[in-house]
Amino acid sequence: DLSLTAELWINPVATTNNQTLLAMLDYPQQAAVQAVLSLTNGFLQLSVLTSGTSTTTLLTSTNTVTAGVWSHVAFTKSSSGALSLYVNGVPDASGSVTNFNAQPVANATYAQVAVGQAFTVNGAVRSPLSPFAGEIREVRMWSTLASAGTLLQNMSLGLSGGEVGLQHLITPTWQESATPYSGST
Repeated sequence: DLSLTAELWINPVATTNNQTLLAMLDYPQQAAVQAVLSLTNGFLQLSVLTSGTSTTTLLTSTNTVTAGVWSHVAFTKSSSGALSLYVNGVPDASGSVTNFNAQPVANATYAQVAVGQAFTVNGAVRSPLSPFAGEIREVRMWSTLASAGTLLQNMSLGLSGGEVGLQHLITPTWQESATPYSGST
């Protein structure tokens, strides 16, 4: 099992409903499973989506994200399954998981990432979550476990793309009217 850190800047238009920020597929281990980082009525949530639209919430933040304000959000998963959510570089919630092996490894063709919307199957969104309403900037996916200090220190630093452990650096702005980024690692 690998470690994972995902971080991104978000500026929601509204914080109502369940809005997808980041979705990851886990193939072939859990063929129909996606991990979803979402904004749910202002709270950051990490969930596992299985069987079409069945969702299991793993973590929910205690602090909220404000509409119209840029926020840095992140989650980490250790190789042992320990999970943490961060809002603006500050640890917010923690827990553990054993049923999802999210891997952003560059040479693992089965690991896929979507920004701003959950994955679709046969053209239909497989999620009870809505697309994100707002802007998303600089999505960073790492194959390393970032500490709270590292996230806080580096969240406003620009990256070159060649940093050790960096698997994805998605820099174009995603807006609610845009086609969501979806790609393989």
